[in-house]
Amino acid sequence: MIKPTVGRVVWYTPPHAPAGEPANDPQTHAALIAYVWHDRMVNLAVFSPNGENYGVTSVTLVQEGDMAPEAGRYAEWMTYQVGQAKKHSAEDAVNEATRDALTGGVGFLLVDREGKAHRVPRSDVLDLVKGHTLYDVIEGATA
Repeated sequence: MIKPTVGRVVWYTPPHAPAGEPANDPQTHAALIAYVWHDRMVNLAVFSPNGENYGVTSVTLVQEGDMAPEAGRYAEWMTYQVGQAKKHSAEDAVNEATRDALTGGVGFLLVDREGKAHRVPRSDVLDLVKGHTLYDVIEGATA
């Protein structure tokens, strides 16, 4: 799930016309998130096809895997944003697994100025790092 934040760009699908009436614009509109109610509801500053802006409030934000409302009036993430979120999610999982493997899940991985990695038990980290510039704390599993 992509966490919505103010200023992010989304696609907005306007409401569809009721049966028997002329169809509304079928194309999505560019929009900026103006306010976040929660992960699936936002207020938007929307740009019409001719560049005029208008606001809509309490719009459903469709997350990946959600069904879009049939009547329209919803926002969704652009394809590129969904792809980037998947990419970063996969990278985060690999980084976490690597960190746990390197630290044994019980401490921290410290790297000295020469680039050599050292596994350090959690209980020893503060003694080594406190006031000492020889080590950089990279990341570690907390146990």
